[in-house]
Amino acid sequence: MAVELLSWQLAEFVQHLVGQPYWYGTHLQNCTTSLLDSKSSQYPDWYTENKMPKLKQNIEDKLVCADCVGMVKGWAWTNGGVGVLEAIGTGEPIHQKSGSNNCPDLSANGMFEYAKEQGAQWGAVATIPEMPGLGLWLEGHCGVYIGNGEVVDFRGFALGCAKTKLANRNFVYWYQFPFVKYVNKTKFLPL
Repeated sequence: MAVELLSWQLAEFVQHLVGQPYWYGTHLQNCTTSLLDSKSSQYPDWYTENKMPKLKQNIEDKLVCADCVGMVKGWAWTNGGVGVLEAIGTGEPIHQKSGSNNCPDLSANGMFEYAKEQGAQWGAVATIPEMPGLGLWLEGHCGVYIGNGEVVDFRGFALGCAKTKLANRNFVYWYQFPFVKYVNKTKFLPL
């Protein structure tokens, strides 16, 4: 069953992932030996012998891994991150359904093209509206704008998930994910 995925919830959620490891081809999954074996077979050029000590340490530490677009896909496929944060450091299982919530299984470039094909708003980074939860794109990579000129993205093996200033990055375009409802967070005061 699809749930309503809100832009500000995505922006808040990804900030809790800072420090988690980058594993190519993953989407907010528990770091496990079976996942490492599977991805090593699927992407042997990325899962090299020199990376194994750090990857095995991620398993021992019971971390949660993703790649850049996998961060967003995993969030959508877990109904807005249900169970993901609880799994960090505990190994609690993360339940996902690939393709759920109308989020396709695409690469960073594919997700940007899909958004444009679906009629989502997009534009040059210089024109980014102050709307947390927007996607950010550059060739082969994506991130999430969290507001106040900052971005969270899985930056690669060495850095993992990091929060940085958008001005210090080379993203080219911003865009709306077609499966996310873009709204500003409003605070309701008790009557």
